Amino acid sequence: MKPIPIQGCRRLISPLIIGPHCVSKAHDDKDFDEFVELGGNCFYMHGEGGETQTRKHVASWMKRLGIRDDLVLFFQICHGHDEVTSVLEESRFSPKSVSNDIEENLNLLEIDYLDLVVLGGDNEGIPAAEIIDVLEVEKAKGRISAYGPFNWSPARIQAAQDYAKNKELSGFSFVNTTELSLATPTSGVWEGYTPFDASMKELITQKQLPVLAWGSDFNQSFFIPRELNRDSVPEDRRLNRWYTDENFAIREKATALAAKYDLNVRQINVAYLLNQDFPTAVMFYQDHDPSPHEYFAVINSTIRRQELDKL
Repeated sequence: MKPIPIQGCRRLISPLIIGPHCVSKAHDDKDFDEFVELGGNCFYMHGEGGETQTRKHVASWMKRLGIRDDLVLFFQICHGHDEVTSVLEESRFSPKSVSNDIEENLNLLEIDYLDLVVLGGDNEGIPAAEIIDVLEVEKAKGRISAYGPFNWSPARIQAAQDYAKNKELSGFSFVNTTELSLATPTSGVWEGYTPFDASMKELITQKQLPVLAWGSDFNQSFFIPRELNRDSVPEDRRLNRWYTDENFAIREKATALAAKYDLNVRQINVAYLLNQDFPTAVMFYQDHDPSPHEYFAVINSTIRRQELDKL
């Protein structure tokens, strides 16, 4: 559970990544200070909704402390609610949006480069080559250090990597997912999300691409420490997608293992995410999730990989 390298990134990445959630400047400053004091260095920022204020808070805090070069700043780009359109001019997933979103984040953070950018979705109607090409231009300009996909199929990732290799380009340096977990969900957290199934694991393991995986309560609500009634399926898809006999059996074993190490079932899931056959880091939301101390306690635990594998 050590910091992980990502090809192109100037710094190793802490195994835990915080997603700022914008409460108030004083509150955020305190949370950011705590995260860094615990050993974190990577901040993930969305590219839609109320995230403009969040990014401004991070910029102000970072500038005041003068620690830009100690951090890894990770941004979602090209995310919107119209990725499915095949009309390039109307899609948030486009070469134009890549450049526009990078420019916006550089300005909001008042910085010269973004460490990591992730494509916030996909549109198979747009050739991957067009997106790879513009990302490589941005990388050549020094405006980004590395890039990766979110919610892309294994076949689409493979095709993009093949294109990059043939053109002697760097290609994807990591993959971002909401779907890697100890238990296996019956559907994605949102409709149409790509599962982290056997074919995805095979591709990632073969290429040893680092995986930046959401372990947040928002996405992995099955692992919140609480009593669950397996006979009463909730309406919320974020929870009911876990309701199988196999998953409840896994949860029971995880709860028993947690007791052995004075942890909880959420922490066992995080430990599992951090102990894969490929490099991983776990992402969580500021405030929506527990204190960072709960996540960092996993890194300091003596739990063994073999015990996690048995789950």
